Amino acid sequence: KQWYQRRVRVAAGLFHRAVALSPGPEQRFSHEQGDFFQKKAWRVLENVGCDKSDDIKQCLLKVPARDLVQKEGHGAGNQGKLSPSRLAYFRFPRSQGLIQDIGGYIITDPSVFPQNLRNLAKAKNINPGYKVKVIVSNTAQETYLAVKKKPHLAMNSYESLNETLSTLFPQISSDSEILRKVYNMYGGLSPQFLWDTLVTDMRSTCPTNEVTQAMAASKHHEVYRLFVDYNMVPTGESPVPAYHLFDTDALFGFVGFDKSKLTSRDWELRGVLVKMLKDFASGGNLTDGWETFPATTMTLRNEEMIASISREQPHEKNCIKLQNLNLTKYGWQN
Repeated sequence: KQWYQRRVRVAAGLFHRAVALSPGPEQRFSHEQGDFFQKKAWRVLENVGCDKSDDIKQCLLKVPARDLVQKEGHGAGNQGKLSPSRLAYFRFPRSQGLIQDIGGYIITDPSVFPQNLRNLAKAKNINPGYKVKVIVSNTAQETYLAVKKKPHLAMNSYESLNETLSTLFPQISSDSEILRKVYNMYGGLSPQFLWDTLVTDMRSTCPTNEVTQAMAASKHHEVYRLFVDYNMVPTGESPVPAYHLFDTDALFGFVGFDKSKLTSRDWELRGVLVKMLKDFASGGNLTDGWETFPATTMTLRNEEMIASISREQPHEKNCIKLQNLNLTKYGWQN
């Protein structure tokens, strides 16, 4: 993935522009925690024919990519033999334990990936001779994808939300006032929107702000921030959170959607996304006024002006509060 290739020596000079749509903001496997996750995953690696006596990397290199994808839980009907269920990726931090926070057991080799993205500015020997332009984006309610896949996971009431948060927060915070503080931050949202926005802020939006700002310090990268906060309102239905892959669905013409329920605004959003990415891919051109991060953010919303540029980072005020509560250290790892 080009998200990783931002820091690969041998990729220097191969890429001029890149767009990262909802990437996992953290890559910690070989940089901060060594082989912790691999040591915990022997039962998982055995599913693809590797065992403790093997050189893990060499063993995995021999496994056909199709087999890895199928056994990682991304194949049709597969519940995740190599990794937790793919929907576990969208859960509240540590709700199923540390090992379940991982979307896949990716082994990164420090000889290939010498720096994580937070330390990209310190990376040595990555000098393409020009600045690589990068757009980093995420959606505002990534976790709603789980509900789209499994409707029974919906957060239908404040009672259910309160019970869930009361159970989960003590696992990551000792603050006895944490629930009150969170409700004050996200007051006015429906239970589903509150849940999806909170978890996405903790695990994607806020950590991605931090990582993108750190990436911007690299003299070889020109980094821009895009935030998709567009909520569809299908005809006769309630607003739909901006779920993971929503931007991709829009780009490719809402494949699989009931077109009769789409509005002219939805198609206008698609036009904005298509033009933005075509202009960027063909000539590196960006909307006037869209400056490198953290100076500005481009946000897409279901408002009169779909695309707007602001001087604030995505959900900046709440991100500062979550950071002060020590709740932005759980960025998704991928």
